[in-house]
Amino acid sequence: LPNVYLVVAPTVGANISGQVADEVCCTNRLGRQSAKFIHIDTAGLFTTASHSSQLEDELYKAAYATSSTGCIPQALWDDLWREAFTSSIDPTGPFVITNLPTASASASDGTTLRDQLSRLAAVSSIKGILVIKLSPEALENAIPDTSSRAQEQARQAALLELLPEQFDESLLTICDVDFSSTGLAGTAVSRACSQFLKWNED
Repeated sequence: LPNVYLVVAPTVGANISGQVADEVCCTNRLGRQSAKFIHIDTAGLFTTASHSSQLEDELYKAAYATSSTGCIPQALWDDLWREAFTSSIDPTGPFVITNLPTASASASDGTTLRDQLSRLAAVSSIKGILVIKLSPEALENAIPDTSSRAQEQARQAALLELLPEQFDESLLTICDVDFSSTGLAGTAVSRACSQFLKWNED
C-alpha cells in the first residue's frame, strides 16, 4: 500500500496545509535527499478532465446527485485515491495529503469526517497525521469571516475528538498555533516541517 502522511488544517482562509506540503516536498529545504514526499491535494481529486473516462463519467453522475463537492459514494472515493497514487511519479509514495476531510464532510448530505478518513485508510498505509490546531485568536487571524470561522471551530473540535478514536495515537502529532500574528502560516509551516523531518528519520 502507498505510504501517506496527512496534514489536517483549516480548509478555508489561509492555505496552511498547502504551504506545509510545499515545504516538506522540497528536498533541498528539508536537507535530506531521501525525503521525496509527493503532494496530493484532495480538492484535485474532483478536477474534471483529469481522470480516466470511467471515473469522469462516475463523477459527472455523482455531481447531479449531491449539492456538495466530495459527497460521492465511498467506492468512488477509493477509486479516486487509487488513481491518484498509481498515476504519480512513485505509486508507493511517500505522499503528503492535504485538504482532507473536505468541507463537504460537514454538509447535510456529505460523507462524514470518519468515512472520508476511512476511505483513505482503506487504500493506503497512514504513517503519520499532523494536526494544525489553531487557537481562537489564531483562527480569527486565519479566517476573518465569522460564519466560516464558526464552522471551522466546530470541524476542528470534531476532528480532535475523532482522530484518537479512529487511529493509533502514536500516529498523531498536534501542532498548536496559539497566537494571532502575520507570521501564523510561517510558524505552522516551520513546526510541521520539523515533524516531517522526524518522520523521515524514523
